[in-house]
Amino acid sequence: MREPGAGVLVLGAGDWGRNLIRNFHDLEALSGICEINPQLLEEARTTYPEVPVWESLDQALGERNFEALAIATPAVTHYALARQALEAGFPVFLEKPMALSSEESRHLVEISRRHRRTLMVGHLPLFMPAIEELKDVLEARTLGEIFYLQARRVNLGRVRKHENVLWSLAPHDVAVFLYLLGEMPTEVNCFGQAWLQPGIEDLVFLELRFPGNLIAAAQFSWLAPELERRLTVVGRKGMAVVDELNPHNRLRITDRRFDPVKGLTISGTDRFPQLASEQPLARECRHFLHCVRTGKRPRSGGILGHQVVQVLEAATNSLHDGGTWKALEENNFDRPLSTTACGP
Repeated sequence: MREPGAGVLVLGAGDWGRNLIRNFHDLEALSGICEINPQLLEEARTTYPEVPVWESLDQALGERNFEALAIATPAVTHYALARQALEAGFPVFLEKPMALSSEESRHLVEISRRHRRTLMVGHLPLFMPAIEELKDVLEARTLGEIFYLQARRVNLGRVRKHENVLWSLAPHDVAVFLYLLGEMPTEVNCFGQAWLQPGIEDLVFLELRFPGNLIAAAQFSWLAPELERRLTVVGRKGMAVVDELNPHNRLRITDRRFDPVKGLTISGTDRFPQLASEQPLARECRHFLHCVRTGKRPRSGGILGHQVVQVLEAATNSLHDGGTWKALEENNFDRPLSTTACGP
């Protein structure tokens, strides 16, 4: 039984907000729903009649009948809503991207540290059991020196009207790249094309250069004939493939490789690790609650969310500059923020 004043207020009851609402409800941690659209608000009230609903964040904050907030509103509203919640003293779960500029994302990190409140960003792939297992594989150096990572996230739809495919889809894989490699790229390159709507790219190719000649590349499109969500990691001693759409073998690890000394391809064996069956979103919501209640640093905390925004910002500059390489500031991500505290 949930204690009074405990649980999460979910802001936004639209497409993704419904999923957060359902998962926090299943975890017995849904304390309220806030939605400005009257139709969506009534739908939420009908589905969860025992849960308080509000039309605005100001109304909800006035009652303070919750311990944290989860924000699933349009990206353009993320900064203002998260700032208001953090400054009111609440931990915040913020859907990706956490902001539309690195200045805004950095400010949110500073606020969360100043108020000593958890700030977590909804980078869902980091909670996929296949990605968790792959992280362990890389840390154990099972694949040896890593040469490159390659991601492909394409489908036919959903076409956005207010953001291009880079900002819509790339946060997923950029977050995975940074999480798996544990460092920032030194340079970013991006090029693409818009066909359906002027100035809103339907297809982009992104390339990140990391220290040690390591490359991470990705293709994103909502104008492709088939749905594909795949990540390949190639190392000196082996390779790994994560296929998000494979219901049985989402992670394949192989020691098949090329021997440059012998000039031969070495045939190897495939291994398919046993993975947890719990849905990633349930794991993500549970992780947020754990961090709020224990003070543990989130896996996808504000620092990582800020780094993702910085990469996207540099990629956007490259895209608008004909695909030229854009350098990222050395040590830019480790320099002290305005305050020192626990949190992101």
